[in-house]
Amino acid sequence: MSTQSKWERLLSQLPRAGSLEFWRDLNPDLRISDHPFELTQLPAQPGPELLQDYRQRMLEEAYFQSEPSLSPHMLKSMRQAVESVKEAGLPAMFAFVYDVFYQGLTCFDAAFKAILGQGYRLVPNLAVYFIEPSEQGKGFAPHRDAEYVQAVDSQGMPTVLTVWITITEANPLNSCLYVLPKHRDPQYLDSIRDLSVTADAFAWEDVRALPTPPGVMSCWTQYLFHWGSRASGRASEPRITYAVYLQSGEVDPVTQQTVVIPAPLSFRERLSLICRSLRHYNYATFASWERSEELLAFLEQHTI
Repeated sequence: MSTQSKWERLLSQLPRAGSLEFWRDLNPDLRISDHPFELTQLPAQPGPELLQDYRQRMLEEAYFQSEPSLSPHMLKSMRQAVESVKEAGLPAMFAFVYDVFYQGLTCFDAAFKAILGQGYRLVPNLAVYFIEPSEQGKGFAPHRDAEYVQAVDSQGMPTVLTVWITITEANPLNSCLYVLPKHRDPQYLDSIRDLSVTADAFAWEDVRALPTPPGVMSCWTQYLFHWGSRASGRASEPRITYAVYLQSGEVDPVTQQTVVIPAPLSFRERLSLICRSLRHYNYATFASWERSEELLAFLEQHTI
């Protein structure tokens, strides 16, 4: 399908995207409730020793990865949601209308509390990544997230945390993460004070590949240098992941519309989070299209 056709299809679907019934009809088996963080049963949570290890890894390397914690049923539901949204001609980000993505965060509650403390918040910067298993598929170019200055406490622990959860396996053929651990990054400390600091003084042998099975939570500070590699036509499946920012409840909200977890979150409120995130990360792309007014008007209309 041509780029023009994709845009036209997107516009044709937009009026329906604001309707709760549309999303329930698209995936009747997936829940959309006012309490999306609620789970009937939590998976086994990491014990004190592992939680302390997570904290130590965060201090030393500015990132860590959890054990696989999401059930096959949950992962299947997430993949179904993402693929059905894409098939409907809408950005994959709209999969966040479904509870299962918020329940996925709840599965890692103990790890988040170990890093951010009680009362941590969801920052309205959401993302869903669908990397095609082809030579054209690729993740983000090398970067630091670097949206907030001084987003670490006096010990070096993050007050804003990037969370990245694998729905399918991420490997070198379908685009896995590559990171430059903090202790191997001579410019890391400078980047905390100056968001324009990139990474151009490291040794390439210090870069670490992170092939990751499904159901794993990876997280890092605002200042970890990282990227997603290019995929290959030899990949057996797409790389599907989703990401959010969380922030400590002990500091002032970094932006408007943060959500205390596990607060209620209505369909309208999560649609607002989605539209806000689409504007935040894709505004330049959307604005370059000749019929951008219609799309931007929809995002504006549904952002609380």
